[in-house]
Amino acid sequence: MKKWIITGIIVIVAIIGILLAISFSGNDNERREVYAFRDFLDKEYTPTFDKVVVHIEESGEKIDIGGMSGWYLSDEGLDENLDLQLELKTAKEKIVNEEPEYADTYKYKANIMNQIDLLEDLLQDLVTYQGEDVIGVIFNSRLDELGDNIDEMSEILGEHYNQ
Repeated sequence: MKKWIITGIIVIVAIIGILLAISFSGNDNERREVYAFRDFLDKEYTPTFDKVVVHIEESGEKIDIGGMSGWYLSDEGLDENLDLQLELKTAKEKIVNEEPEYADTYKYKANIMNQIDLLEDLLQDLVTYQGEDVIGVIFNSRLDELGDNIDEMSEILGEHYNQ
């Protein structure tokens, strides 16, 4: 009888050990996938994001001093905007082709796709409404949305980088 009890306990402990090992292995694979996707974005998206941020900052300064129209029409503002829209489209096409296996990487990808949509809308708004008084309101509203999106992205990444 003791032999059966000891054998049963050993089997239960072995099953628990196997389940824990599988669980930790899955988490590690998920973390690796998130890291790999982040590395992919660092190459394919982040440089464009950084350029868009600089363009947006410069646009904001021009809006504040009322020089938006001149900068967009006679200087490099409009050409730069259109180039950035093309770069975002190219990055988006590459990101769309990535197929995440794990839920957090999928959430991360969806967040980045939403971020790109917001940036595209913001750049398009700068072209559409340049020279109009409403641009400041639209600009600030889009920036608020973008800020919320980036906060959400930080939460997703924080789950994996803090482990």
